[in-house]
This record gives sequence, structure tokens and C-alpha cells, in this order.
Amino acid sequence: MDKPPAKGYNPGGIRRRDQLAEFPHAGNALYKNNGDDTFTNVALEAGVDDFSDSDGGVGWSDYDNDGDMDLFVANRGQPDQLYRNNADGTFSDVAPDVGIDYPQNEFPANSEGVAWGDYDNDGDADLFLANLSRTNPLYRNDGDGTFIEVTRDSGIILDRKYIGASWADLDNDGDLDLHLTTVESPNLLYINNGNGTFSNEGDPFKHKQRGRRSRQQQRRSHRRL
Repeated sequence: MDKPPAKGYNPGGIRRRDQLAEFPHAGNALYKNNGDDTFTNVALEAGVDDFSDSDGGVGWSDYDNDGDMDLFVANRGQPDQLYRNNADGTFSDVAPDVGIDYPQNEFPANSEGVAWGDYDNDGDADLFLANLSRTNPLYRNDGDGTFIEVTRDSGIILDRKYIGASWADLDNDGDLDLHLTTVESPNLLYINNGNGTFSNEGDPFKHKQRGRRSRQQQRRSHRRL
């Protein structure tokens, strides 16, 4: 007896085949776990078989809180895609309909990193995109299936070429902070102020090095005493 179709997909089940030299421009591949240690590429049936020449990142999240995983695909030179899970094995690209079209409005999209996280602690996943076009949007999830771009109001610097982003509560105060990897300058750490804004703490690795130097200086001072 055949198993019923899964409502969602394993977040590790998609990879960008067009990033591999042996499969140039072969399109996206979504691998469904068959439950017997094998996988089947279902990208065509699922509606995520994009054959454009793009090589950004991907990120899974249940952004609409309907119990299944949705998929964001970052692209270079074309609009990004937010694939909403239809719960029947297929996906629909809803990015322009839900307000995720900011990078395409001013510059060609050159998105690299995708970071989902509930930075405002309202129970739904917000989205930050690391972008090489110096348009690095932070999208606040409004909880009704739509997003609002709030980057400038949040205090995050737009004019940088970011290639990666990740959320974590680095200071253990109950909200998510944002670490950004850049191309032209040191990495940046944004501490969440808990009110919808962030404070730029600069390069976290420099802070760590300063802390080490300070501790070493203290040890030397104690030895002299």
C-alpha cells in the first residue's frame, strides 16, 4: 500500500544543481525522501524546477504557520522566490503577492544568504536577505501571510555587500541577534534592542580578540605584582 503524500518536505531535501559543474544550468532539484534510504527528484511535479542561471541560497520555514514548510529561493539577476507549500506536494511562488519584492524594485536581485527568524517574538518567522546589490532587506512578518520591509527603521546598514546571515540569541536576553558576513568590510554583529531596532556592534571577532588581549594584559599585570 502506497504511503500518503507527506504534507511537508525535509528542509535538507533541496539543493541547487545549477551550482555543480557537472550539471550546468540543470535547474533546481527537490529530493523527496522515500523512506527507504532513497530519494526521488520531484522538483518538476512540485513546481520548483527553475532553470534560470542563478546560484543563491535557500531557506525553509513555516512562515504562514499552517503546519507545513515553505521554501525561499534566493537568486542572482532575477527576482527571488517564496514558494508557499500547498500541502498537496506542490508549491506556489507568492513572493510579489506577499510583499517580498524589494530588491527587484531598485536593483537586479543578487541575493545570497537567506535567514529566517522571529526577531520580534510575535510567533511568526521574519526574513533577512543578504544581498550583493547593497539592498539587504529585513522583512517583518505581519502574521497575516504578508511582509513589510523594515530595514531602514531597524537600524541595519543597507549599503554593504552581504553574502551570509544568521540569527541567534547571542546575549541570552530572549531575542534574536543578527550576524552578517560581508564582502568588502569586516563581518557585522547587530544586537537586538527588543523594540524592533538593532545596534551595530561591529565585527564580533575583533571584540573577541580585544577581550583576549585584555585578559592577557591583566595576567601580565598580576604577574608583575
